[in-house]
Amino acid sequence: MVDWNSHMLFDSSNYALVKKETTRVLSPFNLHVTEHGRRLAARLDYVRLGAMSAVRLAFGADVSTATDPSGDYYFITLPLAGESLQVIGTTRVEVNPDRGSVLSPTSRHRQIADRSFSQLILRLKRERVMQFMARLRPSSNTAEKTIEFDPVLDLRGSAGDCWRHIGDLLTGGGAIVSRAQQYPLVARQLEEMVMAVLFTTQDCGLSDVSRDDAATPLPHYILRAERYMAANLATPLTIEQIVSNAGASRRTVFEGFRRCRGATPLEVLRDLRLNRIRDALLHPDTPDATVTDVAFAYGFSHLGTFSGHYYRKFGELPSATLRSGKSSSVQR
Repeated sequence: MVDWNSHMLFDSSNYALVKKETTRVLSPFNLHVTEHGRRLAARLDYVRLGAMSAVRLAFGADVSTATDPSGDYYFITLPLAGESLQVIGTTRVEVNPDRGSVLSPTSRHRQIADRSFSQLILRLKRERVMQFMARLRPSSNTAEKTIEFDPVLDLRGSAGDCWRHIGDLLTGGGAIVSRAQQYPLVARQLEEMVMAVLFTTQDCGLSDVSRDDAATPLPHYILRAERYMAANLATPLTIEQIVSNAGASRRTVFEGFRRCRGATPLEVLRDLRLNRIRDALLHPDTPDATVTDVAFAYGFSHLGTFSGHYYRKFGELPSATLRSGKSSSVQR
């Protein structure tokens, strides 16, 4: 269980302290208490998870805030209680239990929040998001262009379930956050899960990044299934869960995958996991990373079977990939 009290930066009514510490953790901003005669009752909890940060923030008073473009970070807001009205760029976003928000580095942010509003904010580095995009779509010319996501984050339906699952992982407790603070590999998995869900649920003005052949239209139930799988590569999944999130009958899903992918849904899931594992082996987080740890992290419990699948897909054993990754890391 995550003890958020141990990650509390402040619990204060001191305006100067609240503004200073929130600016330090998030971004420079203007803060005004709009409720006459009421003082702040603010609290901020901060957890660093590798390159990603998670922040729980509540001001405890009716406030308005304004933030200039950060240039360096994406901020994803998942509401925990209450409501706020946000304007991101020129888009109005009513943040409530059914809707969160995404703030891109190039956008200005304004907000009016009620005293009961509390939020979980995920901060992603721009450079990490761009690197993730480059791996998803190597042919995309996005190296210098900052990706701008749709500011409205719909928390309903299967996409919303993914975001709620992430929120529950970070605020509801569980060993995953503690492990992420101890082990860079776990922190990276969490970060990549967040980025995968971000790219597969939010429009960013680019062709679909959840598949390689963006010119070929696919049934929506296949896209939904693949997005769900991509967002849960480190989570044990059953075919029932995949079919449920696809939003079609089991027979329709299997026939669609056979026709469009030439494989069953679980075979596609296996290939997605193998691709992620290869990336992790080529870019190990620590010098003592092992094939066993990476394979187990993505659901392969039988190393012999895993090695066979890996060799057939990539033409080399996973141990050879890891040696290559460690060698490249040393040279860098």
